[in-house]
Amino acid sequence: MIIVLVIGAYFIANRILPASNPIDNDWTGISLHSLSANKAQIVNASGARWIRIDVFPEFETAIKNAKAYDLKVLAILDSWMFDQQTTFTLEEWRDNVTHYVSQYADYVDAWEIYNEPANPNYTLAPEKFNSTERMSQIVEFYFSMVEIASPIIREHDPSAEIVLFGGLTLWSGNDPHLELDKEFAQELAVLNIEQYGDAISIHAYPCTGKVESWIWEKYNQSLAYYRDLFTLEFWVTETGHYVDFEGEDGQAQYMRDALDYFKGNVAKFFWYSLLDNAWEDKSFGLIDKGTPRLAYYELKSKLN
Repeated sequence: MIIVLVIGAYFIANRILPASNPIDNDWTGISLHSLSANKAQIVNASGARWIRIDVFPEFETAIKNAKAYDLKVLAILDSWMFDQQTTFTLEEWRDNVTHYVSQYADYVDAWEIYNEPANPNYTLAPEKFNSTERMSQIVEFYFSMVEIASPIIREHDPSAEIVLFGGLTLWSGNDPHLELDKEFAQELAVLNIEQYGDAISIHAYPCTGKVESWIWEKYNQSLAYYRDLFTLEFWVTETGHYVDFEGEDGQAQYMRDALDYFKGNVAKFFWYSLLDNAWEDKSFGLIDKGTPRLAYYELKSKLN
């Protein structure tokens, strides 16, 4: 579905919150799933200089729109290459990675290898995690994916950065996802997976209706765990907070606090997401049916 966003230039330019502690624009990006010229203009107007986007059939149009608005591209090599199917062979993986990387190297600044591969909801095979053996199979398969993709990227796009893990979570509330990711990361650290990449991707969500002050200590603890395993720099490729519980004010406050917390802690910061997505039961977007939310202006105030 194509969403047409119409936002007055004067409204974008003037409805901003008071600026404090300006942040480097090149440090900041917005995650999205499609990019029309209109959306690219909205990202550009925010001051963010990166987008994070899945590789999918309309990828060429999206990344050309990104470059037309001076946006760098973090491209995710994930299930969207396979029509969002999570089961595929390593040969199919090799063919798709080769096709997209060789075709679009001139438009992409960094490649991320998959999205949340150890998350039971997005796992690389249809079965849920239910045993140590199952985790070992996922570790083996993901390591093979990275072994295949990394040399292809180095060959066709040698200046691009390679981002591993697709988002190791920092907190998952009562969900076991955090412990699964820690185990996943530890097993791959033993295999020296970082030799194939330049950065480690992490995802950070409060996983609560109301953001409590202790969430930053939970993030600290998980970051420390992952930093004990890897020497590469860390990118937050997703963080965000939905408006459904605390409203726009709560989302804007999380934006403000997250920018302050992650600045100096990570090499890149991406907000999820530009728009609310129809397949999600929560509203994470910076844009609501064409109208920017307060968190958009909070980001803009930090970057302009």
